[in-house]
Formats: sequence, C-alpha cells, structure tokens
Amino acid sequence: MKYKINTAHRQLPERPVPTNTPSIAEIAAQQGVKPIEDIDELLGDFWPEEESEDEFLATIRAWRDGLNP
Repeated sequence: MKYKINTAHRQLPERPVPTNTPSIAEIAAQQGVKPIEDIDELLGDFWPEEESEDEFLATIRAWRDGLNP
C-alpha cells in the first residue's frame, strides 16, 4: 500500500519583496569596510602557549556533549 503525504500545509505564504533593502556593497560602504591588503592582517596572536591543540579540541567536544571541563 502506498501512502501519499499531503504537503499543501507546508507552503509558505507569499511575502512582498522589500524594495528599499541596501546591497551588501552599500552596507559595506556605510560601515567603512575595506578589503584587506595583506593576509597577515587576519592572523591573531591569541592562542595560549601552554594549551595544546588536543586540549582545545577535547574542551570543545566536552562543551558539545554538555560537560563542564
């Protein structure tokens, strides 16, 4: 026996498309966002030397599992 799933209730109502929404480029210009000139600008010096990558990953896994490391 085959069952047919009624999906009519899943249709979203039509909404008007905003016409006064600024583009991403316009928002970036308003906020003064500029392209980076050197990739090293993104490099941060925030990693504690005494913490290994393994400890970091173990902490993240513990947080995701709801544990308090």
